[in-house]
Amino acid sequence: MTRNYVFIFMVFFLIISGFLVQEGYADRGRPYYEETGEVVWDIKTEDKIVALTFDDGPHPKYTAAVLDLLAKYDAKATFFIIGKNAEKYPELVLRSYTEGHELANHTYTHPFKVSIKKLQEELQKTNDTIYSITG
Repeated sequence: MTRNYVFIFMVFFLIISGFLVQEGYADRGRPYYEETGEVVWDIKTEDKIVALTFDDGPHPKYTAAVLDLLAKYDAKATFFIIGKNAEKYPELVLRSYTEGHELANHTYTHPFKVSIKKLQEELQKTNDTIYSITG
């Protein structure tokens, strides 16, 4: 029997992978992260599914257009939210949430080179921002 998989790419994992190597976590490997539930790599399913993801929003022009199109086709997606953008456009974050889409953390300012501590702060600040908007 052939198994179909839905691959969920964790953008923040790509950002922190270089830091994990420096901190000595890289040798833990995929089984460690799967067992702890820290990263979801894929989901076993018999259905043929496509996972739609959108990064770096919300954006005042594009996010609304994407949401309209998704609603037209009764489709759901994952929106990777940048915290500072969420603070500027909370109505788009709330709309995404209330329409049943998944909201994911894409850091607060989308930095490229930061310390582990700064990255943790970025992720926490975005978590707090998304929670303050959606409850």
